[in-house]
Amino acid sequence: MVKTAQADGRRVGQDDFTPEAQDKSRLQLVLEYIFNPRHRWPMRIVTVGTGLIAVLSWSKVIGGLFILIVILTVVARAYLAITSTRTFRRLFKARRLYLTTEGWWFIIFTIAIGTAAMNTGVNLLYLILSMMLSSIVISGILSETTFHKISISRSAPYSVFAGERFEVTLQVHNRKALLPSFSLFVEDSPGAEPILEKTKACFALKIPSRSSQTLEYSAVIKKRGPFMFNGYRVHSGYPFNFFNKHMRLPGTSSTLVYPRLYELNHVEVLSGGERADALRKLHLRAQGEEDFRGLKEFRHGDNPRRIHWPTSARQRKLMVKEFEKQRANRVMVILDTFVSVPSPERLEVLERAISTAASLITFFERRSYQTGFASFTPRLTRVRPDSGRRHYFALMEVLAKIEFSSRGIDELADRLDARLLRDSMVFLITLRKSPRCDEALRILDTYSGVMKHICVTGDDFSKYVIVPEDSVKEAQKTNEPL
Repeated sequence: MVKTAQADGRRVGQDDFTPEAQDKSRLQLVLEYIFNPRHRWPMRIVTVGTGLIAVLSWSKVIGGLFILIVILTVVARAYLAITSTRTFRRLFKARRLYLTTEGWWFIIFTIAIGTAAMNTGVNLLYLILSMMLSSIVISGILSETTFHKISISRSAPYSVFAGERFEVTLQVHNRKALLPSFSLFVEDSPGAEPILEKTKACFALKIPSRSSQTLEYSAVIKKRGPFMFNGYRVHSGYPFNFFNKHMRLPGTSSTLVYPRLYELNHVEVLSGGERADALRKLHLRAQGEEDFRGLKEFRHGDNPRRIHWPTSARQRKLMVKEFEKQRANRVMVILDTFVSVPSPERLEVLERAISTAASLITFFERRSYQTGFASFTPRLTRVRPDSGRRHYFALMEVLAKIEFSSRGIDELADRLDARLLRDSMVFLITLRKSPRCDEALRILDTYSGVMKHICVTGDDFSKYVIVPEDSVKEAQKTNEPL
């Protein structure tokens, strides 16, 4: 049974842009900034000042500039009013257009041919100019039809481990009745690259009308916690690659990221001598039930209650049942989460301790041990030792959402159930050595038959956990109070 009040999961991988900003083009964002009520008076001063100067000076140039400012203001406000309506957003989703290298060269050649045609008056140059301009128009129309009525759905795992590669499947749907879509690049969760590492971009060459295409990519999430996939970015250079058009599409889903797992040194974590010591010190009921091994002939001193009478009658001699005791297989992992003032370095040490706890639980779960857990998350969390995949993933979920606490490990040790400690092998994981740690060790040592202390910033951390040398050196450098 899990007794815990789960803290709100922090969302990892959120984009810096709000959903409203993602649905707006860059031109809309610029115009909204210019016509913001806080910038109203500077705009009025510029407009009225230009008009007064034009009237007082009777200058045609300034008068034309004033008329141009008024026309642009009216057009800009009309554009903002139209594009802000719900109907416009449904019909025309925000697009962003970027010139490619080929597009820049094509525009330069178009301007050059247009200048030559105006200066020479040659009809052939005008024909070439019209063809080049029509190519730009056709490019815009065809690219717009490619993006029209495109939707995407995602299939991602419910939970993964940090640093573990997993597969994500995207379904790109073309809901147009007649026209296909060509040359689409799909990027999942743009802006989450520091946390979400993707191996490749998804590309669809052709999606026929009223059909869909499946795209796959593998990814790695680097941090634990609830991760939110935050939509898609679709871009294409179809048909002539003069322009690269981008479009944002909504689509959110969450994945719970468990802590990163380390490789443990099984010789140091659980040696044979300590195993025998645990069998000797733990209570009999902690050692478990007796397993049936077989039958043997009755000898003097055997328990008569274990005589198997049907077999004894068949063989005409007394046969007794032989049993062997199960091994002691109960482990308690106690995690220190005390951080006085959170900082990136101290929180990194806490993440290393959480990963160590998750690695220990995984290590013993694979060997059919009953595993329990206790920590401040930041509220007191106690998970009774149990076995099975359901119990294991419940522990991983607790570790995925755990946060730092303001209460020390000595208080945690004092509030634990003594019966669990007597019947379990205890692994204490601390952030650093301190008087509170010594007090916790004194309390736990009076109850537990076998106990190990793993300090993630200690010199002996690498003896238990096999991690890259850079991580170990980073941990040993963090000696300031947590």
